[in-house]
Amino acid sequence: MTNRITVAAILAIGISLLLYGATQWKVKAEMKPTPVIVAKEDIPPHTEITEDMLNTSVVVPREGVPPNAILNKEELIGKYTQVDYGVSKNSYFYRHKVVTAEELLDAERMKLKDGERLWTLQADIVASAAGNLVPGVLVDIWFTGTDENGKVVSGKLYEDVRVVGAKNKKAEDIVTMNTTDVDDDKQKSTDLYASVIQLALSDEQVQVMQKAVEVGKLRYIPKSGSLIDIDSEDSDETDDARQEELEESEEQAELLEWIKDQ
Repeated sequence: MTNRITVAAILAIGISLLLYGATQWKVKAEMKPTPVIVAKEDIPPHTEITEDMLNTSVVVPREGVPPNAILNKEELIGKYTQVDYGVSKNSYFYRHKVVTAEELLDAERMKLKDGERLWTLQADIVASAAGNLVPGVLVDIWFTGTDENGKVVSGKLYEDVRVVGAKNKKAEDIVTMNTTDVDDDKQKSTDLYASVIQLALSDEQVQVMQKAVEVGKLRYIPKSGSLIDIDSEDSDETDDARQEELEESEEQAELLEWIKDQ
């Protein structure tokens, strides 16, 4: 009987020591000084983050660090604050609130050059050319309508128009959706195709296109060739050179005039 009591007492003391040790280890771990990154200044929404905006000299107990705070400056420099989210001075930077240029809600607008406007059209599997209208593709725009006598009026309206965006019904980029693993098969099957396509047009083209959709139908035909690097500065020179080479045909001029007169 005495031996049993002794063994029980030893076990109780051992368990108590283990619990005490675990508690002390946990406390020390939670109080361990941890370097963090906070904003050195107020950073407005939709702003590119640079190194001089970061204060990396702050140290706090690990327990006080939010689980989704970014602690590596390499994950911040060159990223953007989202369009609806700024960072106050001395605040943490949080994941999903700091994004790449491609992940900005208005990423397509940022791809436009001076004088260009964003033209958005509804799309389905046919209108998106079975998924072939993706950013960087050049398209020719064709028009079909009828005149007052019922005669079909048809022809190529514009050439080499840049696609700058293709998004699903949730406004998610379809290129990203098609290159990212999605666990839900049902969601994956419905979100991989574009619901809207976005093109870069001039003011004059926008006016003509608005009239064209009122009096007829438009088709967007992708051209062969490699994708254009929309974000590259070299692509600006290439686009300018290509536009200089494109000459408006007599048929295109007549079609433009017909649409404007309707």
